[in-house]
Amino acid sequence: MNPTLRPVARRRLAVAVLGLLAFGALALGLADHLAERNPPAALRLVPNHPEALLQAATRAKAGSPASVALARAALRRQPLDGRGFRVLSAGAATPEETFALLEVAVARAPRDLPG
Repeated sequence: MNPTLRPVARRRLAVAVLGLLAFGALALGLADHLAERNPPAALRLVPNHPEALLQAATRAKAGSPASVALARAALRRQPLDGRGFRVLSAGAATPEETFALLEVAVARAPRDLPG
């Protein structure tokens, strides 16, 4: 093998790796920006973006299966965020379950207000 090709191959590999890293950072930054304004677009860029999942759950009909599923997915990504528990409380089966979920929500996000 020609010894002058090795540095060229290394440079090409480095450029490809840096390009992929830059694309990933750009996609994540854009998803962060879009999460509050346009959750579906953010989820197309980063399918498990926690803020976009939570915003989509909040915008869905309270207590609907879609809202509950989105809130659970958001909590899998950010289990300490109390806002997901607030959204889940709207779909609770019993008043006791609602109260328990709201207690967790208040403990984890005391300044959270619906809407």
